[in-house]
This record gives sequence, C-alpha cells and structure tokens, in this order.
Amino acid sequence: MDGVTIQIFGSKNCEECSSVIKAFEHHSIHFEFIDADAPENEKLCDSYNVDQLPHIQAVYNDNKKVFHTYIGYISPLVFVEKMKEHSSLLEEFFKVNKAIAQQKVDMAQIKKVANESASRPCGTCAKKNRPK
Repeated sequence: MDGVTIQIFGSKNCEECSSVIKAFEHHSIHFEFIDADAPENEKLCDSYNVDQLPHIQAVYNDNKKVFHTYIGYISPLVFVEKMKEHSSLLEEFFKVNKAIAQQKVDMAQIKKVANESASRPCGTCAKKNRPK
C-alpha cells in the first residue's frame, strides 16, 4: 500500500520474531525491522506501546500514526489483507461522514426539538417531583 510502512519490532534472539521476518522476506513484502532490545530504540518502542514481541504495525508515512497493529506471529499475507480491510473501512467511514457533513442542518428545527424535550420531565424525574 502506498503511503504506509510496515514496522516489525522484534528481537534478534526471538524465534517467533525471526519466523515473522523470514515470512515477510519470503513474500517480498517490504518492512522496517526495529530491534526492540537495542537501547537506542527504547523511546521509539515506548512511543508505539511495544510491550510484546513480535509487534507488527502499519504506520502512515506522512505522520507516523499507526492504523493497524498485530502482536505475535501472523502470516504476512493475512497481515496485508487485514491492512487492506482496515483501510477500506476507514475510507467508507470518511465517505459517510463527508456525506453527513455536507447535509444542510436546520438549526431552527434542532432548537425546537431540544426545547420540546427539555420541557418534558423523564419518568424518573416526574416521580421525584410528585407531591407526597
């Protein structure tokens, strides 16, 4: 996917991490390996809340925000498919919200409905306000 980088946080001494890396390489899926044991990567691991390995995530290149994460072993093909699913859900979400945002809003009608509902007490309030 354009505009996205796959980051794999792992350890050189971890069998599961090595398996993930070999699988991504086997499928020629580009990724960036970050050695979670290296002292120079401690802040980066903290910033991405990496506390278990392997930690695989897709981040946007422009702002480095994570949009999909998986912890543990996963087939690279499944991870990429999940990224695509997640991306299409985000696209659909933005399309729907854009359509909603473009609708005309009748503020007078909203105020009228709000005033009408404010003048009616709810069932619980009505019970509390009844004379004894």
